[in-house]
Amino acid sequence: MAFHLTSSNYTLANSHLTALCSPSTTPSTIDLDECLGNKDGVLEWGGKKLSKSSRNLTLDGTVLRGEVRKCDGTWTEARVDLAEGIANLHGRLVFI
Repeated sequence: MAFHLTSSNYTLANSHLTALCSPSTTPSTIDLDECLGNKDGVLEWGGKKLSKSSRNLTLDGTVLRGEVRKCDGTWTEARVDLAEGIANLHGRLVFI
């Protein structure tokens, strides 16, 4: 189940998404560098090290927005809905 349906207070710090996930009473954090990558300017699930080729990442609801570097060295706007790839599994954020 998409994390936001059973979580609250989600925030982004660098490449780390943190949320209070039911039924746990302690925050859970997932490193997006372990499940999101940049493929020539497109955010891609299953990739790695997003933060190495991105800048100005922000969280707008469940949508991660920012600029990512393309193969030619230029920067382009990109976004991905984190609810499509992150779930709350027994109070822990996990990549699905």
